[in-house]
Amino acid sequence: MTVPHNVRASDRADLSNPGNEDFVVRKRFPSVRTMAQICVAAVIIVLGVALLVRNDTLLGSLLCVVVGSITLYLGRHIEKQQKILNATEFMNALFSSAVCRNHKFCIIVNQEGEIVYLDRGFQELFPEYMEQPKRELDLLLGMHDVAQEYRSKIFSLISGNVDGQVTFTAPTGSNRISQTINVIVEPIMRPKGFSLVRGK
Repeated sequence: MTVPHNVRASDRADLSNPGNEDFVVRKRFPSVRTMAQICVAAVIIVLGVALLVRNDTLLGSLLCVVVGSITLYLGRHIEKQQKILNATEFMNALFSSAVCRNHKFCIIVNQEGEIVYLDRGFQELFPEYMEQPKRELDLLLGMHDVAQEYRSKIFSLISGNVDGQVTFTAPTGSNRISQTINVIVEPIMRPKGFSLVRGK
């Protein structure tokens, strides 16, 4: 899927404004920073050429040309990296919204039980776990008093790379209120070795 470069995620959504959008259209003309970089590089290069023509100082002119070229290159490279970052943020937001729809939380776990992705809903349901130094599924289930029977079923689904559901009761949130959670495990086809784990 190709992400259009003229779309980027806004830095912060204004929740007080109902008409505010999560994504805004990027303007296509160069930014002030890009124009400044081009102008600085052009001035340095022109200065180098002027030194060569008027004073016949080859070394000084070459130095100016090299510095100007490097300035221009670095400016363009930084701008390209910023566009890649904006596109990545867009994809992350799109991915998170899609996989977590109609679920309380969503995580991605590898076959060793390590959590490699977790969403905001997960962070709100398990705030104590977020303070731990490790991101392991077994640690999460142990902290929230999930019976060994259900833990074994979940890990069996993950290691076996198969679909399945496990329902159990666990304390969640900062108040540790007990609630029933239906955990749905779905293997991810590409790349292999990961499972999508969502809770309802």
